[in-house]
Amino acid sequence: MALYRAAARGYRRVVVPGPDVVLACPHCAALARVPTVTSGNTLGGKAWTDGKTELPEMPAAITATRCPGCERVFFVEDAEVGGPGVEVPLLAPLAGEAWTTAVMDGVARTREQALELRLQAWWAGNDPYREDAGRWVAMERRAPAEVANAAALLAMLDAEVGDEGLLKAELLRELGRFAEALAVLAALPDEPEWRRVASRISRLAERGVAAVQRLELL
Repeated sequence: MALYRAAARGYRRVVVPGPDVVLACPHCAALARVPTVTSGNTLGGKAWTDGKTELPEMPAAITATRCPGCERVFFVEDAEVGGPGVEVPLLAPLAGEAWTTAVMDGVARTREQALELRLQAWWAGNDPYREDAGRWVAMERRAPAEVANAAALLAMLDAEVGDEGLLKAELLRELGRFAEALAVLAALPDEPEWRRVASRISRLAERGVAAVQRLELL
């Protein structure tokens, strides 16, 4: 994964949209278009300690979507490129509870796909609190599906693999397991692009703060 990059060093590029790509649903072969972006910038962007970023001028690539034909969820990487389809529908990313539903439906074929679904489901659960941390609801008091997803995601994350160590520490902090979060952070490699984020998560854990927090984009 390549999370926290915008918060760690920022992106300042000219917005260049890429061509739409026509895909065939792997379930029913219905055609639909997926937009692409060649490059963008961080103007108006937001980032948070759980790794989520919102960059209006550089939207993230669609990873999983719902077929407009059969309405089944599929990963874009599993779809074959279709033929000409100027008039076919435009695909949209999953949102909100759809990520949790996809987890429960067993859509993922690989560890990477399962991690993507569970990560997105975590982010969706945090969305109501991003602009008002004072409304934070502790993980253990949330819906059973959110609690189960947090436990499964925590078990999946490998503290020694890329950004997963930061994610694991952040999830432990949000679960109120502050000492464990600090221990994971202390064992992370001293990567310059993660240092600022790790320091922010560490300070919050030391203060016993569990709520997701904003990060400043560089």
